[in-house]
Amino acid sequence: MKNITLGVFICASFLIGITAHAEEIDLTNSLVKTADSTAVYYVSEDGKRHAFPHQKVYKTWFKDFSLVQTITGTQLASLPLGKNILYRP
Repeated sequence: MKNITLGVFICASFLIGITAHAEEIDLTNSLVKTADSTAVYYVSEDGKRHAFPHQKVYKTWFKDFSLVQTITGTQLASLPLGKNILYRP
């Protein structure tokens, strides 16, 4: 019984470690969104997230949404909000 309990504890500890590590993904220079929102952000080198106010602004920078990564709400909330992205000149 001790071996089973120890095995479950080790597996649970491993899974908790994976979850904690997943929150630490480097998102610098990435496009991100959450699963429950259509808002897209660019994560700059200073770690701030910058919102595209609407699709027309986004489309001046990118042709489609293929580069957008979906992250958790916790990950998004950990990124300070920067200035909105403007139309590309």
